[in-house]
Amino acid sequence: MSSKAAVKAAQAAEHELTLDQLLVFEEHKDDEEALATLTEVAKTYPRTLANKSSELRQKRRDAALLTAQQGKLAKSGTPIVTDEELAGDNLSAELTQLRPSPGHESGTPLTAAAHKNCPGNAVRIEFVGHGTDRKAVQVPLCRDFRTFGHAQLDAPKGVAAAKPAGKMTPEELAERRLTIKFNEQWPLSVEARRAFMLETFSGNTYPKGFRIHRRIAQLHIAAGYEFKRADERGHQLLRQCLASKAETGNGTQRQADHASLQKIIDGASEDRAAMITLGFWAFAVEENHSRHKNAWKARSAELVLLMTVLKELGKELTEVENYILGLDEQGNPLDGPAYPAATSKQVDSADSTGSAELAAA
Repeated sequence: MSSKAAVKAAQAAEHELTLDQLLVFEEHKDDEEALATLTEVAKTYPRTLANKSSELRQKRRDAALLTAQQGKLAKSGTPIVTDEELAGDNLSAELTQLRPSPGHESGTPLTAAAHKNCPGNAVRIEFVGHGTDRKAVQVPLCRDFRTFGHAQLDAPKGVAAAKPAGKMTPEELAERRLTIKFNEQWPLSVEARRAFMLETFSGNTYPKGFRIHRRIAQLHIAAGYEFKRADERGHQLLRQCLASKAETGNGTQRQADHASLQKIIDGASEDRAAMITLGFWAFAVEENHSRHKNAWKARSAELVLLMTVLKELGKELTEVENYILGLDEQGNPLDGPAYPAATSKQVDSADSTGSAELAAA
């Protein structure tokens, strides 16, 4: 290992680091800020280094995407506002939520072209997708739509807004900040989670005591819609998992065709077949929920179960993944109004394994 970063990290860490953990520092050796962040993680919770590395990698991509958008907007002079700036703002609204004025009929859209000369014209940059497919999208908004004569899209004619502007309560502000934080973290968690799933479900074994058939049965009940959608799409993630890791000539990941998939299943041991079956359901949930940046918020039964399965299989969950299970970043039960507990129908904290458990188990 040529970089001194890993050596310094090993010296600074209070725990002995594995080779894989040291390689994380090698990847970020030219980014001093990232190295400082990773060193702190290595001191306090080294098992999450892979998650933090994936997050930092994506943030570098986001920074490049943002720079490109800033260049495009510089010519027009349109200001860019961040989600954090909008956190406590009850005056701003996206144009898709507005109509030109209170005098317009409810439902009349306010277009970006019609709004471009408004003093409140601004843009929020939203990052969509994950990994190398991630994109930066301009979301036009008005910073103070009431003052500048606009109205909420669905408010009655003659009325600017369904309710008057008012200062957010501490509880509302805390919830808004939590939403902004986890809306950012959820897409950032996809890359590391899928890497873990692709490696785990391509194997032949699972941890001793892992109740694989119970989890398959639970997912069968909870994730029927997700499985149907994945089936319609050809179970792409599972096929990618089971196929050779070699790449095709055009650089795309090779996927197992139907005949190859059947051959893999026919030749599998019972344990391997069980892992493949679990993968059918787990990848179906992952593929559907990773498409939506706020999927974490509902903490649906199938998503709670997926996080439970991954945790039991040995994945170190990110903060937002732990939140889905009603846990903090360190895996301890959450407490406080900003972190409402998952419902009893979803999680049973008395599970004998110490991880989240569906109440139906």
